[in-house]
Amino acid sequence: MAAAPPTLLKRISVRLNSKRDKLKLHKSLGISCGLHFIFRYIVFARNSSYGFDAQSWLTVALLFTWHMSLSVSSLIFHVPAKRPASYVMMIWEEYRQHAIVFTLRSYVLALLSLFFSSETHPDDIGLYAIKFASVLGCHYL
Repeated sequence: MAAAPPTLLKRISVRLNSKRDKLKLHKSLGISCGLHFIFRYIVFARNSSYGFDAQSWLTVALLFTWHMSLSVSSLIFHVPAKRPASYVMMIWEEYRQHAIVFTLRSYVLALLSLFFSSETHPDDIGLYAIKFASVLGCHYL
């Protein structure tokens, strides 16, 4: 009698367990960030706002840092230097670097918008100059 094929959950579990992530840091960050995204979209569906305005700037900054740390924690894994032709869905080094840079760009802009909000600096033309320079600078990052 042939062995039953592995279930979908078993195949996912095998792929999520890595010898390089012994502390399960990247997996824990990935799952928790995914759940955080789901939570924020539920909040948005109910309130037409992601709910960041009801939290302190420190809490929001820590949440953004949490998501940034997910990208940085991917550096513990070995990935191919070039894109493999046979595995279309596999991550390679250049893709990982692009993902980290794009996440960093969003992270920097989000933190700048927290610290230089129009609520704390109403009608400040310097605020708009800082935001414009930040967006422009992050496009060249």
